[in-house]
Order: sequence, then C-alpha cells, then structure tokens
Amino acid sequence: MQTDVVLAESAGGIMTPLDDRHTMLDVMERLRWPVILVAGSYLGAISHTLSALEVLKNAPNSRGGAGYQ
Repeated sequence: MQTDVVLAESAGGIMTPLDDRHTMLDVMERLRWPVILVAGSYLGAISHTLSALEVLKNAPNSRGGAGYQ
C-alpha cells in the first residue's frame, strides 16, 4: 500500500526525554516530518502550548502548525 500522508503520534510532549541525551524533538528533527501541535483545554495548556511553539520555532528543521483540541 502506498500513501502520501503519514500521521504519527508522539509519546508525551516535544521535550519528553527518550534517554539521557535525546528527546522527542530529536526524533522529529531526524524524520524531518511536518509537526502538528495539538493543544488541550486543561489548566496550564496555554503555557505548555506556548513553550512547545517556542521550542519548535527555534528548531532548525521545524515546519508545521498548531491546532486546538
């Protein structure tokens, strides 16, 4: 089966550690896939979303968008 679109969900947030040197951001950078950041509606969501957007904005290969859940 061939497809033009792949959707993958990460485990945790962008800065979730995978080991002592790597985070989910490293995986996203390595794959070079566009990122869709989904924000929740819980207490602290605005702060978490803005922090994640700042990290993505400063990532060298980042491209994508944000959505609201």
